[in-house]
Amino acid sequence: AIFTKATFKKFALFVKTNFRRQALFWYARFEGHAFFNEATFPSHVNFTEASFKVVTFEKAIFKNGAIFSRTIFFEVANFEKTNFSGNIFFNDATFKGITKFILIGEQNNLDFTYSKFNSGVFVIIEIRKGEINFKNALLENISLNFKIERDVLVNFERAILKNAQLKRKDIEFNVMQERKNKFSEAKEIYLLLKNNFHSIGRYEDESWAFKKEKDMDRLSHSYPFYMEELKSKEKKEKLPFLKWIKKGDFKKWITSAFSNMIYGYGEKPWNVIKTAVAIILIFAFSFSFIG
Repeated sequence: AIFTKATFKKFALFVKTNFRRQALFWYARFEGHAFFNEATFPSHVNFTEASFKVVTFEKAIFKNGAIFSRTIFFEVANFEKTNFSGNIFFNDATFKGITKFILIGEQNNLDFTYSKFNSGVFVIIEIRKGEINFKNALLENISLNFKIERDVLVNFERAILKNAQLKRKDIEFNVMQERKNKFSEAKEIYLLLKNNFHSIGRYEDESWAFKKEKDMDRLSHSYPFYMEELKSKEKKEKLPFLKWIKKGDFKKWITSAFSNMIYGYGEKPWNVIKTAVAIILIFAFSFSFIG
């Protein structure tokens, strides 16, 4: 089915349509309501540079991925109970209204690289497995609601994340860089989250993100991470432990580890009291034993 540069004035009804071959909607204009409910796309699907006023893909089935690059969604984009297989590209797409992704596929990879979500937009993303890529996306002054399982990885690399309504509990196990042991990059992501939580007044979440930022910094200087870097670069060194110490990573790691243990980088002041009490008890028992 080829609808390149087609214009649909009021309604576009593709309910339960089976697009047996490729479905091409390049530059198509949907000026009213577009319904793709329960439609089936068994092959290539391409909506590059299309525009929608209101569109719903509720219970639609995409068997081979889909491309929505540079597509504009003006009012409502509804992907509720949609079954995606493969990669779904929304590169450089623009979302100006309510956006809902409640996906039921076994593996959903949503790519929002360079996408723009207009200020005030309400976004819901609910998936069980896969990846969500917000690399270089504009996520400022929006409501970002995640209902995702722990297996889902989220990438905020170089995203503009400010005043976005987002909660720690929605993403605390899902930062892609940490899950892939890319601790230097993960540090930057938690810095981004920390600043966003501060901007919306979620200070407990900000405290958590600050602690995670420091944890990632400590791990990025650890000996296991140093060895992993050597392995990834296919380098072999004699006495790598000594080189790790000489490089300065040991000093940074031990200093950070000590700060974490004593007072949790300032986020756990009670640790200072606990440590002091422990030291006093140790010395007290030592002196009583020595006599």
